[in-house]
Amino acid sequence: MNARTLGVHGLPSAEAGLVRALLALLGTGDAGCRWTFVPAGQCDVLLADAGSAAVDRARSDRQARALLLLGTDGPGNADALQRPLRANELEAALRRLAGLLGCTGETAPSAPAARAATAETTTATTRYKLRQWPPAALLRGEPQRIRMATQLSRRFLSATELGQLTNQDPARCLVLLQLLQGFGLLEAQVPAGAPSRVAPAAAAAPAGGWALVRSIKRRLGL
Repeated sequence: MNARTLGVHGLPSAEAGLVRALLALLGTGDAGCRWTFVPAGQCDVLLADAGSAAVDRARSDRQARALLLLGTDGPGNADALQRPLRANELEAALRRLAGLLGCTGETAPSAPAARAATAETTTATTRYKLRQWPPAALLRGEPQRIRMATQLSRRFLSATELGQLTNQDPARCLVLLQLLQGFGLLEAQVPAGAPSRVAPAAAAAPAGGWALVRSIKRRLGL
């Protein structure tokens, strides 16, 4: 399976967190492509605010092979997404771009994909603790998620440690950690000497963050 990376430019921090969370929830598209959010550096696709300055320069700096614009009303523009960002529209855009980027079949990961894998490894070894209890919309009333959140409210845990304590697959734990991190609900402890590629999660969720959660609740059944 191929892997591709998505970066953002000019988006409010809460909206960037939403993009990260949506990618974690969408997982693999129909084109057999796994998408990973990268907060900085090279990316395959750059999702930029249509009203931001220097979009072309940002695309060049991050060496993005494709550009998506958010917040434009241009009808029929395949590279435009409207606000509020919806999961099904983002997924459709990424499916289309997956084909354009050659994200089919079993091929070796690209350089951005290799960096994304490194970022995910760092995320897996980083230990997290909840800053505050997540809203019910993010836990979805699932006993497994509630158990994981309970453990995270007590101590710093890595995805592996969380899986051991809750009898869950560490990959499932990592998805929840990425979701919570995207909304600024986690404090992080990066192992000493590890290259930090994980976006800081110490800041509280920006104002309007829960409004964004409510906006995806209908689409994703959160």
